[in-house]
Order: sequence, then C-alpha cells, then structure tokens
Amino acid sequence: MLTLEFLINYQTAEPSEQADSNSNTSRKPSKRTLRHRNRLLGGLASVLLITGVIAGCTGSRSVDKASNVQPGVTSTPSVAPSATPKVSSTPTAATKPLPPFADPQKSGNYAVGRRTFTVTDPTRQRTLTVDAWYPAPLASAKGKPLSRYEVVPGLGYPSHMAYDDLPAAAGRYPIVLFSHGKPTIRFQSSFLMEALASYGFVVLAPDHPGSTGLNDYLPVSTDLIERSKDLSFLLDQVAAGAGGLGATVDMTEVAASGHSLGAYTAMALPIGADPGVPADTRIKAVVAMTPTTSYLTDTQMRSIRIPTLLLGGTQDDLTPLNPNLTRPMQLISGRPLIRVDLVGATHRAFIETCNIPGLLSNLRAGLTNIEQFEINDCLIGSLPVETAHHIVDLYTVAFLKATLVGDHRYDRYLSAKQPNCSPKSTTTSAELNRPHPHASDLAVEGDRSALGQGGSGCLAPFSESWAAAVTSSR
Repeated sequence: MLTLEFLINYQTAEPSEQADSNSNTSRKPSKRTLRHRNRLLGGLASVLLITGVIAGCTGSRSVDKASNVQPGVTSTPSVAPSATPKVSSTPTAATKPLPPFADPQKSGNYAVGRRTFTVTDPTRQRTLTVDAWYPAPLASAKGKPLSRYEVVPGLGYPSHMAYDDLPAAAGRYPIVLFSHGKPTIRFQSSFLMEALASYGFVVLAPDHPGSTGLNDYLPVSTDLIERSKDLSFLLDQVAAGAGGLGATVDMTEVAASGHSLGAYTAMALPIGADPGVPADTRIKAVVAMTPTTSYLTDTQMRSIRIPTLLLGGTQDDLTPLNPNLTRPMQLISGRPLIRVDLVGATHRAFIETCNIPGLLSNLRAGLTNIEQFEINDCLIGSLPVETAHHIVDLYTVAFLKATLVGDHRYDRYLSAKQPNCSPKSTTTSAELNRPHPHASDLAVEGDRSALGQGGSGCLAPFSESWAAAVTSSR
C-alpha cells in the first residue's frame, strides 16, 4: 500500500488534454518498458492508498514508532475545492515551449548519457567527484555498451539504461541536484537518476567527501554544512562549463533532491538552514526521500516555500515516517506539498543496494562501514525493491515535470484518480465490472473533488472496484 497526502491551497483547473495529442504512441514499447510498466501497475494496484488533505494543523517532533502510518488511517479535508487542482510551477517555466510528452509509466524520450568528472573548491580544499546523467539522442546509444557503476575497483554493477559519454541532446534542460545518504555514494539511487535523464533532466550528484562508504569521517554537524556548500558550488561550476554541460543546463529550473541525510540537505539548502550557508534561491523544488528532519526547527520547516515531494517507507526504522514525514507535512508552507508512503518499504528501498545480488555481502567483506543492520534492512521489507523503484520514478518524474517544468499534462499522475494506462487506452466493460482483488486495501477517504482526474478511459487502482475508478477529462 502507498499513501499520498496532498496539501492544496492553489488555484484549481482541469488538467490539460494535450497529453493525448502529444503522447509518444508511435514508438513500440521495448520488452524492458513493458516489464517496467507491468511491474509498476501490478505494484500500484496492490499497494496504493491515496488521501487528500488540506493544511491547517500542527504537530509534535517526537519520534513515536507506534504512531506510524497504519493502513486505512487517513485524514479528511476540512475544505473541498470544487475543481481539479492545477499543480503550481515556477513563473519562468510557463513561458517556455513544452517538450514532447512521455508517459511516466513507460519510458522517456531520450537515451541517457553518463559522465564522471571532478570539481575542486580551493577555498575549502575540497574536491568533489561528480556523476552527471543527461538526455542524449536515442540514436547515439545504438551499439554502445551500458555504463558500469564501480563501488570499489572490481566491485560494481551495470547501469539500467545509461551509456558513458554520449553527446548531449540539443537544447537546455532542467537540473536536479542529488545528495546521497551517509555513508553511501553519489550513484546510490542510479535507477532514479537514469529515469529522470530519460525524461529530459540533467542530474548532478557529487560524492560528499568524509561522508561516503569509503571515507565516512566527518561529524554530522560539519557534514551538514559541507554538503550544502557542495551542492551550491557544484551548481556554480556546471553553469560555468564544468563537465562539459554548461550549454545543456537551464539554470532557471533547478530542483534539489536527496536520500536520508541527503534529503535533509535538499530541504535545508533552499532556506539556508545550515550555519554559514546562504539560502540558494536558484532551487525551485525539493524531492526528499526518507528525510532526516530532526535538524530542522519548526520555524525553518515553515520557511520552505517551494513545491516539495516527500517519500518514505512504513518499515523504515532509521528515519521513520513519524516524525520525518508527518512533521514536514504539517509545517512546510510551499505548495504543492505531496507525501508518498511506500507501505512495506524500508530505508534502503530507495537505493540500489538491496537490488544488486551479492553486493552487500561483498561490500561487508571488504569495508568496515557496511554493518549487519544494513544487510538486514534489505531482507525485512515486504515491498519488492524493484516495485519501490518504479513507484519512486513515477511520482518523482511527474512531480518535477508538473512543478519545475510547468508541464500540467503530468498533473494527472499526481492525483487520486491516478491513470493506470496511457491516455489513448480503452477498457472493456468486463474489465470495468471486475472486482479488484485488493479492493479492501484501496479505500479512498476524503473529498475526491479536490484531486485530479485521469485520462479518458483509464483505470485508477485507488477505489473500491474497477468500475468506480473510470474517469474522463474530456
């Protein structure tokens, strides 16, 4: 089950039907795409619960594992807007021509290039190793071997769909900064980095020296400050041409994302929460996966005034949902504010570690920083890691397309009536009347009129039966 909570205080409008005319339906899906879609839809149909709520309450910062999100426990909106909300976006994005639509339940319109480079901050005597994932022409990947992620020499894993040093696609693309957890590595969530690049984002992820799996020596108080400085410095350097991406990035569309302590950094940098680190106002949206939020005061949390997506797992014992998602939902003032709980997911369901056979045991044999609890964390989750990755891809892509790029064709993927098919799909009456096998897990509470509508003829796996899930935006 997955819980989505929306805080809504922006103007409402019907989602655009432009997706229908611009959808990339001529390209035949690959076997990998079909497997991706089928796993995602199967996972969504059996694990999702969506709740629409309106802001207006305050909460406690205390950690109480017994009060974690429970299946069927939802909040009811105090106000019911009368129309479908239109997800707000940055003012500059609205004036740009929109790129071709790509269904986030399938695959993006681009091949994925990957390159690794270094930048050095002389004032801090700090060198960052950086991975960049970026959109590339589809034809440029033909006949090329997939990239490989080397954790240590001789130990790594192949990329899902990235290729080394492809030429970047023409044009300028929005930036997503990524801050890894402590202690991991810059490509810990490569599944998401690659997905974003395939949809037209440039993702920049540095190793934070002193906070990786190979050299975790910085105390947290110092680490927090250095991490924020790393992201701002990297953004400056790429804008000036580092990594050969100066002509590929759009500095007016920047989001910050991260996992665990890195998610704290993504939330802290836009408001200058760390001592001596100014707010980086270039950041227009935040994606925080299993964030560590105890270092942010209530006042700091309220000062986050940009669109924010929060993702967490109900079986996460390291950064549990309460308070790490519940408190931000009550305090953050930016809109839209969206919460996604992956029921059955652990802390490491959001990284590659659990998805790579034998990697953890091999790492533990050679690295003292890999402890037994990290291996156990991969074993206790009831939500398959691959399903978790597909869900994270879907909501992150749709959220950033809608808020950072201003493409409201993606609003439909952030609504209670989540489409379960492409905009051109149709459904037979037999399928519509078939009871859903997990109907008891799919109750939707609250006023659905406040939430978006799916495409014409599309199914949504969030109501009591298939029949109740059919909607139309025509």
